[in-house]
Amino acid sequence: MNRFIYFFIIFLSFAWLPLGEARANTPLDCPAVIAVPGGYRLTQNTTCDQVSWENENNKFFNLNRFTLTINSIGVFGNGLVIRNGVLQTNSIFWLGDGGTLSNLKITKGSSPRGFFIEAGPNFTVKRCTFSEIPGVALDFFHAPGGRVINSVFKNNWKGISIQEADDILIENNKFVGNTTGVNLFPEHGFKTNNNTIRYNIFRENAMGITMYTDERLVPTWGLQGNRIVKNKIYRSGHSGILIALNCVEDLGHPSCPGQDTKISGNLLKSNGFSSEKVLSDDDGVTARATMELGTNPPMRTPYPAGLAGVTLSKNRANKNADLGFDVNGVTDGGGNKANSNGNPAQCEGVVCKSSYLAGVTLSKNLANKNADLGFDVNGVTDGGGNIANSNGNPAQCEGGVCKSSYGTDLDISLDAIPYGPLPSDQLRH
Repeated sequence: MNRFIYFFIIFLSFAWLPLGEARANTPLDCPAVIAVPGGYRLTQNTTCDQVSWENENNKFFNLNRFTLTINSIGVFGNGLVIRNGVLQTNSIFWLGDGGTLSNLKITKGSSPRGFFIEAGPNFTVKRCTFSEIPGVALDFFHAPGGRVINSVFKNNWKGISIQEADDILIENNKFVGNTTGVNLFPEHGFKTNNNTIRYNIFRENAMGITMYTDERLVPTWGLQGNRIVKNKIYRSGHSGILIALNCVEDLGHPSCPGQDTKISGNLLKSNGFSSEKVLSDDDGVTARATMELGTNPPMRTPYPAGLAGVTLSKNRANKNADLGFDVNGVTDGGGNKANSNGNPAQCEGVVCKSSYLAGVTLSKNLANKNADLGFDVNGVTDGGGNIANSNGNPAQCEGGVCKSSYGTDLDISLDAIPYGPLPSDQLRH
């Protein structure tokens, strides 16, 4: 069902009142709730069917450290706040502007909706815990300007999904044991721009951060200007960061999402060791792009140039199952480092140094007739003047420039590493 139609049905379900039923359309619709200056307060653990909070602005509902068990909540006023307690529900539908959830433990009811909490515009979540939610715990869909800070997302299907919402800040949160920590996805090909994911910790999720577009034969103008900065991503079953972009032809020219994407200063460690991998997604960062061809049936072909709008800089990737960075086609912003990853190449698509070897300088050495390479020293500092001849590997050296005394200059590049397989349709939302 189209999401907009679903929203309209939800709105009607809250707005419609059976004949003869009196409703306050405030938290007072639930038992054990009293009115206090500035809002409402819960006085004991209580259960009720639903609350439609309407026709009020700039008020709070203080759960007062009690548990509110409720089927659904609809919030239509502006500047409304729910805070301080335990909230067990099947769904929250928030249409009002500037709403806040604060200091809450949020869990599922008996039949939670797939999009568990639908955020409104300029929505704030702070110091909350979301746990055991089998759908999207917090969804920003056409709801710009939100903030999620100092909160925990544990054992959910998706912690946060940003779908056609711009200017969302995800900062200083913990994502533990989710299928996906944070998901960026322009559901209908629009928006999902200028969002920032920074200073978060991702641990033991199936995937830390995903950024992808659907396969479609129309241009995607969304997924632009996003920032993934200074996060720590540990022990994801698949890649710590997974990017899968689909380009199309637009008036004879490629149209690709993901422009002006910056991935910088992140630490990616021990990712990709799941035994259930179906994609080549066992790296610190994996990035793929395809071109959708207007054939019948449509075909996709690898298109690394579609990643040119994605820049990686100053990231560190250590002890991941395959590569630290498998990102052929991205823009190399410099300063990326990779150590002790399963694939000896360490990275593909960017030049990466080993922080363990950066202090080692090789200069004016001679290596001849060795079984493999003369110099296998990826990550060291090249002091120049190294010479390699007649070694078993035709490349002669890796990790620097080596001259042959026979007159051949050899400049080793990671671009020769084969391009890996593409992601499948299993990334569809």
